Amino acid sequence: MKGEIVIPLIYDDISSFSEGLAAVGIKDDYGRTKYGFINGRGTLVVKPEYTSVGNFSEGFASVSDSTYGDEQSGFINKKGVKIIPFSYKAVGDFKGGNAPITKLEYEGPIGYDRLGKIDRTGKEIIPTILDQIIEEFDDGEIFIGVERNNTYFKIYGLYDKFGKKLTSNYYSDISSFVEGFAMVRSHTDFRYTDKSLYGFINKKGVEIVACKYEDITHFRNGICAVFLNGKWGLLNQLGENITPIKYDEINLVNDEGHVFSIINYRNEIKLSPFFSLNKFLFYINGYCIVCSEKKFGVVDNQGHEVVPCKYDLLTLIDSKNKLFSFKKNNKFGVISIGKGEIVSPIFNEIRPFSDGLAACKDGSGNSWSSWGFITTSGSVIIPYKYFEVGDFHHGLAAFKKDGLWGYINKFDEVVIKPMFSVAGDFKEGAEHGCIALVHKWDGKSPEHDRFLINGKGKRLGITVI
Repeated sequence: MKGEIVIPLIYDDISSFSEGLAAVGIKDDYGRTKYGFINGRGTLVVKPEYTSVGNFSEGFASVSDSTYGDEQSGFINKKGVKIIPFSYKAVGDFKGGNAPITKLEYEGPIGYDRLGKIDRTGKEIIPTILDQIIEEFDDGEIFIGVERNNTYFKIYGLYDKFGKKLTSNYYSDISSFVEGFAMVRSHTDFRYTDKSLYGFINKKGVEIVACKYEDITHFRNGICAVFLNGKWGLLNQLGENITPIKYDEINLVNDEGHVFSIINYRNEIKLSPFFSLNKFLFYINGYCIVCSEKKFGVVDNQGHEVVPCKYDLLTLIDSKNKLFSFKKNNKFGVISIGKGEIVSPIFNEIRPFSDGLAACKDGSGNSWSSWGFITTSGSVIIPYKYFEVGDFHHGLAAFKKDGLWGYINKFDEVVIKPMFSVAGDFKEGAEHGCIALVHKWDGKSPEHDRFLINGKGKRLGITVI
């Protein structure tokens, strides 16, 4: 019957169900909550006698008891039988037939938490020698563990699920696996030096790239960048050089096409490569921006310089069509991979392509009305006659005239006449089609009126505060 109470309202605490059982808590006469388990019918199957419990996982639940002193933890089965003795400071859930455990072990008067793993029989398959279990991979088949080889140092290693250490070298850091490889940092005595060297291991713990580089980045599309003796180069997943280590700068490109410099020509690190580049890619359609002797070029994933390092600046402006803006003699043009320079360096500024068009600022200096648009082939489709423009989105771009903003289409037709003090880009607006945020000021009120419009300039019944 709907609304029928199936579990009586007698508990002070209750958890969600896991493997058919839910933890419940009842306070005793001293105000202490004791936990047990009920089944789906509300029947108490494990009486409340534990100070804390976990959820059931693979037929076992972690439970703790501190009734007679320091809290000790172990495991029970679904009948409440103590399967694994209460001899641990803490335990975790079973996963893949094993569970993490923590013991308090003393070195003289100082106690340290030591981590290991047990199997379903309670046998320690990984002795309690680890300081930390950092991260598991491949459903627990391998994991990164940390042990302390003396009071000062932590040693990172790769282990299999049976506790066998797969790495033979000492590392002071191991990253997550990306494309099947983990970045490693050589073990360093930081009391004497702060210099670390980097390399890579595979999932078998084999060092496929030796720890000899001063900086390194994660593999992306089978390529990584390495830094040595003040220069950058590219390696493949065999540890082979794709390019010589000769570049002053290599640019990373993220999923949105934005370019981030790793290092500039003065060898000033702009972005720390270690542990921070999971979201970055080296290549857009197989190409990468490099810099040598303060000049920029492009290499492909075979290490060939498809654009020689002769430009003052290169910026990706269209990933699909492999277009870059380049700077030469303080002016900007457009270069295409395979086609060369398709737009001569005549502009003061070129913005990235959006909706197939790029805003360009005329470099002739003949007029304040200097903004227009070009196509991906380099043709001028909208003349340089606007004081200021936005980028095209949903077929419309903002333009500024006489201090006010309006919108034009790709045929250079005014769709929404200038009337706004601020005009944002159009975005998807569900039932409204495309929408844009605009500001309008009457010249008197202390605040601008902020509201949304649709692609025809109609004000929507939504006021933005």
